[in-house]
Amino acid sequence: MSSPSCPVVNGGFQGDDSAEPPHIISSQPSAGNEFMRITTAYPNLSSTGCTAKFCQSGRMKHTDEERVGRNQPLDAIEKDAVDFLHQLRQAGMIDSEQALKKRIQYVIKEIKTNSVTARYNACNGVGSDSVRTPTVGIVGGNWSQTSQELEFGIRLAWKHSRKCIMRSEYKDLRLCDLRHITTSSAMAKELIANAQVAFNHGEIRPTVFVFPPRRPNERGPMIWNPQLFSFAGYAEDNNDILGDPMNVELTKAIIELGWKPPRVRTKWDMLPLVTMAQGEDPVITEIPKDIFPCVPIQHPRYRLAFDKLGLRWVPSPALSRLGFTIGGVQWTPGSDLLPDTASPFMGWFMDAEIGVRNLADTFRYNVLPQIIKQLGLFNGELDSLPDFERLALLSRAQLELNFAVSYSFAKAQVRMIDSLSASEVFSRFDDEHLAENGYRLPSDPYWLAPPQGSIIPLWHRGASPNFQPKPMICHHVQDPIKTWRRENGQSDIEISHESQLNIRLEVDSAPSVVRRRRLSVAFCSSGTVASKLCKKLQTLLCHAARTRPDFGCVMPIQTLNALKKSKLRPDDVLVVIASNTRQGEMPQNGQEFAHGLETDKFSVKCSFAIFGNGSRDYADTFNHTAINLDRALRIGGAASLFDPVFADTAVESPPWRIFDSFCEKLLESLTGVCRGPRNTLPQPAPLRSPAEPLLDTASWFRAHIQHVIGGVSEQGIKRVQLDIGSRTYATMSYLSLLPPNAESTVQALLSNLNIKPDERLHFASGITVEEFFRFYADLKQPFKTFDWAAEIPFQGAAVPEELMTLPILEAVAGLPTNWQHWAALENLCCAVPRIQPRKYSIASCPSYSGNSGRKGCELELLVQQHAGGRFSDIFLSMTQISSTLTCKIERATHLESMAGATDRPLIIFATGSGVAPVRGLLQHRTELVRQKGAVGNSKTPYPHAPITLFSGFKAEDQPLVREALADAEQLGLFDLLRLMPSNLEKRRAQDMVFEEGLGLKLVEKIQDNALVFVCAKPEAESDFCGNLSALLGRDVKDALGERYIADIYQPAV
Repeated sequence: MSSPSCPVVNGGFQGDDSAEPPHIISSQPSAGNEFMRITTAYPNLSSTGCTAKFCQSGRMKHTDEERVGRNQPLDAIEKDAVDFLHQLRQAGMIDSEQALKKRIQYVIKEIKTNSVTARYNACNGVGSDSVRTPTVGIVGGNWSQTSQELEFGIRLAWKHSRKCIMRSEYKDLRLCDLRHITTSSAMAKELIANAQVAFNHGEIRPTVFVFPPRRPNERGPMIWNPQLFSFAGYAEDNNDILGDPMNVELTKAIIELGWKPPRVRTKWDMLPLVTMAQGEDPVITEIPKDIFPCVPIQHPRYRLAFDKLGLRWVPSPALSRLGFTIGGVQWTPGSDLLPDTASPFMGWFMDAEIGVRNLADTFRYNVLPQIIKQLGLFNGELDSLPDFERLALLSRAQLELNFAVSYSFAKAQVRMIDSLSASEVFSRFDDEHLAENGYRLPSDPYWLAPPQGSIIPLWHRGASPNFQPKPMICHHVQDPIKTWRRENGQSDIEISHESQLNIRLEVDSAPSVVRRRRLSVAFCSSGTVASKLCKKLQTLLCHAARTRPDFGCVMPIQTLNALKKSKLRPDDVLVVIASNTRQGEMPQNGQEFAHGLETDKFSVKCSFAIFGNGSRDYADTFNHTAINLDRALRIGGAASLFDPVFADTAVESPPWRIFDSFCEKLLESLTGVCRGPRNTLPQPAPLRSPAEPLLDTASWFRAHIQHVIGGVSEQGIKRVQLDIGSRTYATMSYLSLLPPNAESTVQALLSNLNIKPDERLHFASGITVEEFFRFYADLKQPFKTFDWAAEIPFQGAAVPEELMTLPILEAVAGLPTNWQHWAALENLCCAVPRIQPRKYSIASCPSYSGNSGRKGCELELLVQQHAGGRFSDIFLSMTQISSTLTCKIERATHLESMAGATDRPLIIFATGSGVAPVRGLLQHRTELVRQKGAVGNSKTPYPHAPITLFSGFKAEDQPLVREALADAEQLGLFDLLRLMPSNLEKRRAQDMVFEEGLGLKLVEKIQDNALVFVCAKPEAESDFCGNLSALLGRDVKDALGERYIADIYQPAV
């Protein structure tokens, strides 16, 4: 009976050579002749694992392939040693047959001397038919190879590597002989020092670092890292992975060993090196970033788009878990600046390894969807497109990424080869080998051809033989982490299985897999309060999920627009935190979701709960966003867990107390368990209550205009100085103000109503009716309701429709002169809409004693002018000195603490009038310097933590901005100051973070516990946040938590 064999050997290619493209394969010998020449040249071939029934060419590891780390019987070691010595003789390394005979005798004697009786697995059969039988017998020992013999062996092993495209360079492979290193710490030290030499400032010299060989019954020296340079992968509580998914288990193991990741974890954290010498514990050694800097991935045509992606990669592939079998001796190299798993011997990257695989694979960094969005190719969900459109977009993104990778490595002067050149080099090398030897190089076409497909000529070379000569590169049979744990009596408790990434995943021991409900937390907001509330809620939900297996799976926090509606199932739960704009409109990051519900573009059938975050200062639109979302979700078929809960930030901001009550109620609903007596918290009055809330005027006061400076253009910034009397304020507080009605308008209104100006209004804290209409009533709007006029005998009995839409001044002109016989003044006033407050950041510090000689009872604002704006344009244009405003000071505790944190670095981004709180902060810091006499300058900076400032503004506002920064700049408070006036090129302040060398400095400051303060419009804040996230390597808000402080503003007109 014949032994099983590969179908190719049985004639799969015989007589079929003409099928190969003649322009690709020339002078191809018949398969039979080629195989005969191969077996003559290599009588000691290793198995490829193929049989007559199964081919294993598509498998990463073949079932019976040779591995280092196993005991081998004596006869196998002797056979490999003799075969290798004959190859040395054939290459002229041994100069005569007599010398060869003498060397063989010496080596065989040394092998037998070092042999021991031990257990090994005897292998019978080939490939899928192979059976390993535990056997006790004589296990072959090692023999001493000279440095010349060893270097020749590793070069041959590279040449014989079937999966590598760069074998033409095998003669340049260098040996770094570290066989004298026997301790874990010395392994790391020597590896890093010699790797620096091999890296050669980017002009990489392919090098192998060889430590002592493995002896029988020993594991030998090992390195935990599969690659010398690799990024950490962190498994987060919400089931996301931050960093490289390939390294999740490795990262976890290194942390357990004692490694402390950076203060702020990112997707680009370089893992330390973990070395483990024979008989020693592992040692952790950080890899110097300055010696092996990562290469930022940039694109010459889409520079800003790729900057905003923040992509990078390690400078060289350096596998550290592969080994060599050379003449029967098992070498476990510390590292080789050569291979990756797709092409085992390569001294430098091929572009596609990074651009097509590492960064693009869906189970690695999966950046292609992000590239599609950044390039503006498509902004929706890719899965919603037909497959052919999705493929076209992904292909375009892959093309641009691969081009960017090649460009970036060339710019960084780090050696790399492109796929086309690598293919041509290998094809030429293979053809020369065929012409010289009569057979082609061993090739595994599945792995050898670059992933771009048929546009690469190598893809067509399907007639190359797949065989495995020795010496060869091998995988290690032992996992170093598991080996160390066994040596220390540890074991894995979790039931787990291997995924395609070799990531250990927990498996439910239940007999069947039941889909767990998903709990999604989403928000819509133009500020940061909603996202803070979301983070607190998610922490509570994750804790519940860990303690109750049936609770569900908590998904990452998203905006409503980003929510993947199609993945919500009826048993899922959606929790929405909805903030209000002043006008009651849906915030931008929720508008798409709301519009989709209202227009029936999609429906959401899950359960939901809503927390509304509004303010009674805007009574007419209080929590409209939450109300509209609740109505739209119910109409669309979603089931409400309970009625919306509404917060009033005029009472508490952020509204932690009422939010705690909401969270408690939500957890009770989700678990069905009452958590004990609930805190009795003051709920705001029902939204549709007919009773209008009382007008609280006690917190409002009168302020007088002192000066108005600037505002030369229609949209310029004006500096407004107010006299606030004896009141004071904290640095970086807010001022809410009510632009008054013109006195002549009020007098006309009082005349039309035929009422006395000094009549008191009880619902408005006893102020006079004249004060109410002058300072609180919005006379440009119609009445909110005419219920108060129901008894007035109009012609036709009912209130005329035209009165319902007219401004109040015009509407009251249509009332009978004796209207008070049938209606009450109090009820009429309750139906009058209130002036919407304009909220501004205070642009001054009460203790500042600058050149202006301003007193502590004065306060300054920076007001962006808007054409037609009631306050910024109309009022300020017509105002006279000492004109009166109704104001209210509101403390911003989250900003006050930042103002006092002089010991922490500060990164600030401000645009337009957003420089106002920055001005107040800088005045506060300036005053501290002057009080302490600690004056610095650009060479001797301010002794406390410095400030980095990026500011954008209109060109005409430059004098006001410069004035705001002048004292601080003179005193050396800034370590970095970048100003960007408006310009024709449309360059933006937030993009200045990508200037050469700035990114690293900003990341270092963030890792040094810096605070980040942003005061800008929503679009600019979002863009700056994205830019900073790209530099950092993770969402900066998520990373910094309370250290990221955003004061987002909308135009206050």
